[in-house]
Parts: sequence; C-alpha cells; structure tokens
Amino acid sequence: MSSLATLPVAVAVIHRTQKVTRSTANLVMCLGTPTNMNTARLYHPTMAVFMAQISGHGSELSTPKIVILFFISLLGSMGTSPVPNAGLIMLLTIWKTIFPDISLPHSFVYVVAMDFLLARVRQLKWQYNCNSDPTK
Repeated sequence: MSSLATLPVAVAVIHRTQKVTRSTANLVMCLGTPTNMNTARLYHPTMAVFMAQISGHGSELSTPKIVILFFISLLGSMGTSPVPNAGLIMLLTIWKTIFPDISLPHSFVYVVAMDFLLARVRQLKWQYNCNSDPTK
C-alpha cells in the first residue's frame, strides 16, 4: 500500500487536531507525502547513471545534466508514486531528457531484469513510510 493511499486519513487526523487549517493540511500533505518517496527519488538517478556508465556515456554527465537529473527525479517521484510499476517508464523519460540524441542503451535490459527485485525493495520502503506515519 502506498503512502498516498493513507493521505485522506492523515489529512483528517491533522485536521482533527485543529492546530492547522484544513487548506494548509491539504496543501502540505499533498505536496509532502509524494515528495517523501525517497526510494523512487534515488532509484531513477541511480539507474540512469548506471545505464550511462555501462553504455559508455558516463563522461557526458556534466553538472547541468546532473542538476536536471535531480529535478526530474524529484518531480518524477512525486508523479509516479501512486502508479504501480511506473519506474521503468519514468526511467525512459529521464534518459531521453538527459540524453536526447542517444538511443536507449542495451544496458536497459539489465535494469528491466533487476526491476522486479528492486521494486520489492522499494515496496518495503513504501510500506515503512505508511507504518511510520506520525499522524497515526
């Protein structure tokens, strides 16, 4: 279960404490909960750098491309967190954004092969996010 599935309950609990307004709770929780998806935010840049290194394009990762990778990963982790198995699609988007002129490398096959196991590890982290929610 994703942390986003617990979002309505978390907002209701925060609202019941009456320490913040409902609109503030909605805004902060709706932005903060998907931003807290650390595993997706780490997975996407790690796999993009892995693919670049294996395919021989690692030297093309300049500082501006790394900054772009950071922001795309941040926004991507927020957008793909409620969607099951969206990591590979987001990884393709990241690759084409960072390396628009380079076709998808053959190392993507390794990522697809590892993704099933890595998805289970990411799911454990998301489960931890649900269980360690301070509003419960």
